[in-house]
Amino acid sequence: AHSRHRIARIKGDTAGARIMDALIRAVIAAPHITRVEDAQARALSAGDSGIESVYIESRNGQGVWHHSPRMILATGGIGTLYR
Repeated sequence: AHSRHRIARIKGDTAGARIMDALIRAVIAAPHITRVEDAQARALSAGDSGIESVYIESRNGQGVWHHSPRMILATGGIGTLYR
């Protein structure tokens, strides 16, 4: 783990913002990725291989289960997601 440098510096301390900008652009450009924005994950469903679905609730209170063989949870502010 410590055999390689792991800190990226981009114009001072803006690496995180630059990495997020690049990631967001790549996700928007990828037609096979479903994005769910301005919503909250309310529940997770796990199977033998890990998380298989997530229950998403929008601001208007409507919810839906999203199922996928692969899932990335971008969990900014996860304090209320896990007990």
